[in-house]
Amino acid sequence: MKARVKNNDEKEFKFIAAMADLAMLLLIFFMVTSSIAQTKLKDISVPEGFLDSEVKHKIEISLDLNNNIYIENQSVLLENIPYVLAEKNIKKEDYIGLISDKKNKYGEVKKILRVLSQNNYTNIKFHAKKIIEK
Repeated sequence: MKARVKNNDEKEFKFIAAMADLAMLLLIFFMVTSSIAQTKLKDISVPEGFLDSEVKHKIEISLDLNNNIYIENQSVLLENIPYVLAEKNIKKEDYIGLISDKKNKYGEVKKILRVLSQNNYTNIKFHAKKIIEK
């Protein structure tokens, strides 16, 4: 019996050619659909904040658009917040209102929250609104 050797070169070429055609078709398809489906970014506006009427905050900390911090209309440095709160006899369990300008970056608000948290002030009510420059 004679052993036959099959010629697989022709079959491999057809398979590779078909794969290349499929890859090109997929590439063209995704290029066309991605250019048609342009994503349009929308402006997201922060809703106006409100304070809960049931829980009244004892003191108000505000942050304006220039990142100036005020405690009851008195300008304060970030590091001095705990000392000013202690001077005003604010207890750790008292509610503190934190008001920020709508256009402030959250990172600035987070710095204030971090200082309050490090000094065990945990009852904080935050809201964003348009703050008039002082």
